[in-house]
Formats: sequence, C-alpha cells, structure tokens
Amino acid sequence: MTESFQQYIKIRTFLGYRPKEILVELQNAFGDEAPNYANVQRWSKRFRDAMDTPLGSPLTSQLNLETQESQSDRQLDNSDLNDDNDNNNTNALNSNKQK
Repeated sequence: MTESFQQYIKIRTFLGYRPKEILVELQNAFGDEAPNYANVQRWSKRFRDAMDTPLGSPLTSQLNLETQESQSDRQLDNSDLNDDNDNNNTNALNSNKQK
C-alpha cells in the first residue's frame, strides 16, 4: 500500500497540493491506514525536488524525448535528401558526359 500512497502523493505534489492538503485527503479516504504527516511531507519534498531537476518533471521528460525524436527524424530526412541530391548530381554528370 505504501507504493500507492507514494504515487498519490507524487501526483498531488505535481498538481501543486501542499503536504497538509494531501494528508487530509489520504486520511479522509484511508483513515488510520494513511501515512503520517512526516512521511507525506518527506515524500512530497522528494518529488518536488525531483521535479526541479532538468529531467524530473514528467512533462519535461516527455518534451525532451519528443525533441530527441524530432531531431533524429530531421537528421534522417536530411540524410535522405543529401543522398537524393548526390544521386541527381551523379545522373546529371553522366548525362553531360554522354552528350
């Protein structure tokens, strides 16, 4: 159950909820089974600190991955264009030699 609490705290922290607000929600839902305030506060801080790192935020990670994929696609497209241009130049040279 601890992992479920951590995931809930992570999501709520990402959405901007404070540890005390998260704790009240957990206590309302789980009563005595909810983690104590010290744990909620510690996990929330850990997740908040992770979001502050360059690749910590889920959105940042996703955008970074999409950017890398776009760059790879562009590099492949550019190499295809270069290959086509090389082939066209070779064909043009061969045509001129035959004339």
